[in-house]
Amino acid sequence: MNLFIYVSLILAITITNCKAFFNSNGFSLTWSDLGDSVRFTYKLKALAANNVWAGFGLSKDDQMGLDDIVICKSFGNQKSVQRHFSLGKFRPPLLDLFRPTIGLLNSSVILNGDEMTCSFNRLKSMPKVINYYDLKKKHFFLFAKGTTDRLGLIQPHGRNKIRSSYQTEF
Repeated sequence: MNLFIYVSLILAITITNCKAFFNSNGFSLTWSDLGDSVRFTYKLKALAANNVWAGFGLSKDDQMGLDDIVICKSFGNQKSVQRHFSLGKFRPPLLDLFRPTIGLLNSSVILNGDEMTCSFNRLKSMPKVINYYDLKKKHFFLFAKGTTDRLGLIQPHGRNKIRSSYQTEF
């Protein structure tokens, strides 16, 4: 009986401490399941020491357009993590204009020299929010980075992008 309890406890710890990762061409992403949300952390080499942004998107295909995106930004002394939805190959609007952090909790942006680290908890699902991609479904990853203009608006990423070649399930 004691052996069964011990084995069950070890199994539970292993499952709750499970982390997954994606790493390609300088974009590194780790995530762990927290129940109703997923903790994401991504790191990359920024294009400058400030006034920069980095985006992590979930896509139904491996192309940009119609993608659920989280953009982390460092502009001056301000750091932000916001939700966007890509409509195509131009600056993506906020997913919800009145709630720019919808579905995000415990977010942070750290810029250490030219290394940017962005962390946040993302709720797995918000069925009543249009274009909020459900993490219970498979998605491609899209990553991009760039600089901001003098007003803090993100500028085009050009070739500073990468995509996964397979879909991932959380």
